[in-house]
Amino acid sequence: MKTNAKKALELHKKLKGKIVVKSKIRKLRRSEIQLIYTPGVAAVC
Repeated sequence: MKTNAKKALELHKKLKGKIVVKSKIRKLRRSEIQLIYTPGVAAVC
């Protein structure tokens, strides 16, 4: 019988990781990027 740790490692290997970060917007235009991405700024200027 396999341990949970071994099962978790096998699942991780099969899926090539367990967590993914995806954009909610499929195709971003420059104007959209400017609205949602503000590097080093807490609020949109």
